[in-house]
Amino acid sequence: MNINISPLDMALIALCIALVILIIYLIITVNKLSKTMNEVNTLLKDVQTITEDNTKNINSIIENVEHITSDAVELTNKVNSSVKGIETALKTPLDDPSGIMEGTMKVKKVYSTAKNVMFAAMVVKDFFNRRKEKKLRKKLYKQ
Repeated sequence: MNINISPLDMALIALCIALVILIIYLIITVNKLSKTMNEVNTLLKDVQTITEDNTKNINSIIENVEHITSDAVELTNKVNSSVKGIETALKTPLDDPSGIMEGTMKVKKVYSTAKNVMFAAMVVKDFFNRRKEKKLRKKLYKQ
């Protein structure tokens, strides 16, 4: 069997084989590229998740710092107020040495008055309770 193939036919056959090999190579390359792109996409999603988590953590830290700062400001104001009160208390005896004794006597007087009022209220309450008991006894005795 003798097949006559011209040089042009041979060139076309070689060209077709080369094209088939090139197409197979391109398919393999595109497949590898697709896998690589999927891996890159997965990595980007992981990076995005980590970035979102870090952003949430940073925002939480910022909120905590804001609360701590506002608490510190409030505490500083209280300390300043206390210091002013202490300064005033320290200056008072120097400016008016009898002021402390006078203030102490006023407090004692108010306390004594309050004690007397409480005692009087107890006496009045006891008086009315005894009166009520007498009326109740009379009522029970009559029945």
